[in-house]
Amino acid sequence: MTTSKPAAQHLRGILERDSAQPFEGSGCNEHVRHRKLVISVAGALLLLMVLVALLIL
Repeated sequence: MTTSKPAAQHLRGILERDSAQPFEGSGCNEHVRHRKLVISVAGALLLLMVLVALLIL
């Protein structure tokens, strides 16, 4: 099979990060980091509000 060798080389290049990443610079990674930050901050604020409510009661 002549097509399996180029596919294997392409896969090896991806795994070794020799080939260019298709989504590099598209902002996807920054969006995921921003989303994780928002979730973390929202969780921290929620826990802080629960702690304040417990201290008041």
